[in-house]
Amino acid sequence: MASVFPCLFIGPQLNAQLEGWLSQVQSTKRPARAIIAPHAGYTYCGSCAAHAYKQVDPNIT
Repeated sequence: MASVFPCLFIGPQLNAQLEGWLSQVQSTKRPARAIIAPHAGYTYCGSCAAHAYKQVDPNIT
């Protein structure tokens, strides 16, 4: 993920959480054209949001 800005304020803890959730999700065969993702906070819905965001192809979006 070279195009992602580094975590400056929260630090490596947030980055580790995000990478952990995203690494547990498989992408679908076709990238999503739109997603609806929860936003209650990473603690509550980070894993669920990772499933939505993993389907986004940054080269297309």
